[in-house]
Amino acid sequence: MKAQWDNKVISSFYLWFNHTLLEKGEAFQNVSSLFYPTNTKYNGLYAYACPYNQLVSDSSITGAIIISGIYLNGAFVTTGQSGFHGIDFEHGRAYFTSGLSASTVISGNYAYKEVNVVLTNQNEQKLLFETQYNPRPKLGQVPTGLFTNQLTYPVVFLTDVGSTNEPFAFGGMDNSILDVGAIILADSKFNLSAINSIFKDRARTTIPVLEASEFPFNVYGELKSGYNYNTLTSGRAEAFLEASFINKTSPIVLNRLYEANPNIFLGIIEFQLSSQRYPRLV
Repeated sequence: MKAQWDNKVISSFYLWFNHTLLEKGEAFQNVSSLFYPTNTKYNGLYAYACPYNQLVSDSSITGAIIISGIYLNGAFVTTGQSGFHGIDFEHGRAYFTSGLSASTVISGNYAYKEVNVVLTNQNEQKLLFETQYNPRPKLGQVPTGLFTNQLTYPVVFLTDVGSTNEPFAFGGMDNSILDVGAIILADSKFNLSAINSIFKDRARTTIPVLEASEFPFNVYGELKSGYNYNTLTSGRAEAFLEASFINKTSPIVLNRLYEANPNIFLGIIEFQLSSQRYPRLV
């Protein structure tokens, strides 16, 4: 299926949200760590996981270390060397074309996101009341690798709430409106307020919209080439962020959430994006 306008906007919103959170909130940490075997293959590749789910891939973020290779027993290798295939930034994994010996020490230097951002189609019932979350590993703890199904917080889930086309001008121009929800699971009231404040202040700004072929990641979550958000989105078509609504959360919802995840602070933001276009000419 060919990507349509809604697909392009929600995917572009995901990149924008990540970039904004990292840039405005400086929500990352630079660390060095080992990568641990997961004893699982992904599309024929051997995966070794670091202690964090998501790594920073955007070189426009000042001060963030963008991992470009891995250390094997202290020797730095890049893609194509010693079986190293690449880095899955979304899941914090290093991929190899063949398994490494148990004595091989795998390590790397990178920036990880203090707040994961996940594009999801799961409903709120599943995310809030039927899922058990683990706190992100703290600095100073003895780390281990994370598995694919191990969910950690802080995290923001982005979901497409719905869209509509409204008549806008003669000649077939419509105002295409897309609503996006952000469910925030924070580890402190301070961080929840900071995320709310960052995105409340982004109302009445524009969001660059990329073509599907322009997205920087391949099917493995690896970068196709170097990724700088500002450079990639320069001169692109834009959607207008009409509003950002901070929702008041019902005490009943909060009580149900705390029964399963008592240390989580919940927040919900609703975004409304619009773009004037000629949908019947596409």
